Amino acid sequence: VRDPITVNITSGSLVSYTPATTFSISQPLLRGAGKRVNTYSIRILEYQRQITDAMTKLEVIRVLANADRGYWRLYAARKELEVRQQEYELAQAQLEQTRRMVLLGEKAAVEETRSEAGVAERLDGIIKSKKALEDRQRELKQIMNEAGLGIDSPANLVPMSEPDPVRYEIDKERLAKSAVENRMEMLEVELLLAQDSSAVDYYKNLTFPLVSRSYSYNLNGIGTARSDAYDMIYDRELESHMVGLRLIVPLGNEGAKNRLLIVQYRKRQRLLAKEFRKIQIETEVLGAIEQMEANWQSILAGRQNSILAGRLYEAEKRQFVAGLRTATDVLDAQAKFANAQSTEIR
Repeated sequence: VRDPITVNITSGSLVSYTPATTFSISQPLLRGAGKRVNTYSIRILEYQRQITDAMTKLEVIRVLANADRGYWRLYAARKELEVRQQEYELAQAQLEQTRRMVLLGEKAAVEETRSEAGVAERLDGIIKSKKALEDRQRELKQIMNEAGLGIDSPANLVPMSEPDPVRYEIDKERLAKSAVENRMEMLEVELLLAQDSSAVDYYKNLTFPLVSRSYSYNLNGIGTARSDAYDMIYDRELESHMVGLRLIVPLGNEGAKNRLLIVQYRKRQRLLAKEFRKIQIETEVLGAIEQMEANWQSILAGRQNSILAGRLYEAEKRQFVAGLRTATDVLDAQAKFANAQSTEIR
């Protein structure tokens, strides 16, 4: 809408006022036409927002999973230290018993030396286990990010929840299908494909000729006095209507066509990536299920091995007292017992 006032001064010093008011509207018919084309940028931003939400949720899941793993790694490290301390105490008890037997003449002096070497070796295991425990504590403190509990804090973290291993029977195909339908990575691909589909429609529209129709309505006035000129506009004495059609056809339009090809190829590439990611997720889930079953079998085997290793250690101690075994045999059985306990913990 325009409302200019033209002041004309003639050679006879006559002044005339010529205000004019124009109302006009223009509507594209091909390129740039339609609600979907004009809301393209808003739609892309909405897809990006949803992608950001999905990736944020995925990151939260990862943080929670890392916290869970960090807790059990700390639990394992603390239990491992207890095993190595127990191993050291047993070796120390073995040394004291050997010394008494050497004093009584029941064992050779070399047995005392062997027992002392075993104690020293177990002490090194305690040192390494303490270092591993400190590393696991710092790792969990970093994940927790609790105020006043920095990684350099002297506070010790003591796990209170005990493990409760349970065997799960899982429908492999159902779980794999559920993973493909609900994983955040698949949602991200779907949103990117929706974004590409919108881009294809948008850039295809840009390859069309520019055709637009327009309509203008004009009100004019003229007079030697300002009021006379406005009265003429008010009375609509000088009005006009104009309807137009505008057509612009670019020569070749290779730029727009190339941009369209780019987004089309990108969409095809994402479709292939979607299928690859689907196979990848199914493979990952099936592998995890099989690994979980193998882990359960390892738990049972670890428990059995720990029980048998403990029995073997007790038997070797009795054989040592009876003079049928050396201190080295007892220490070896003791090491196997401790290693079996460590395997059970893991």
